[in-house]
Amino acid sequence: MEISPQKEAQIWNRVLGAEAEQPTTPQTQAALTPGSVMDAMQDEVKAACAYRTLAQHYGGAAKQTLLKIAEDEQCHARRLAAIYFLQTGSKACPEKATPPCITCRTETIRARYQEELADIENYAALAAVDSSFAHSFAEIAEDERRHADLLLCVIQETV
Repeated sequence: MEISPQKEAQIWNRVLGAEAEQPTTPQTQAALTPGSVMDAMQDEVKAACAYRTLAQHYGGAAKQTLLKIAEDEQCHARRLAAIYFLQTGSKACPEKATPPCITCRTETIRARYQEELADIENYAALAAVDSSFAHSFAEIAEDERRHADLLLCVIQETV
């Protein structure tokens, strides 16, 4: 098997470390734009609606936990609306969320748990990108972590 001179040069460059390694970048780069803030706010409004709807399928402590998470998510939406206003000078008007159809409450909580984990990463990335709102995004990320932990407890008690 014969190697072309170009291929041989590439191999030697790689062996000798001559090729600079490209830094790896996350698949989704966080960017703080009015659109990204509006999207995050809309997601929080939908999450609050989902938790309120889900709470109707539970009683006792699980119901109270889900209602508290819904309240937190609505608070996040209001915080994001304030950030949107500071960015644009316009009032944010998110769409009203449609209550989700819940056919399996444990599967719905499982899906919400996964979404909370994704939100932790998203808000942590936004905190790293924008110093003027870093504290707000870090607080929201921490709340999302707490929500994931609470959902784990609900699953633990109901499965």
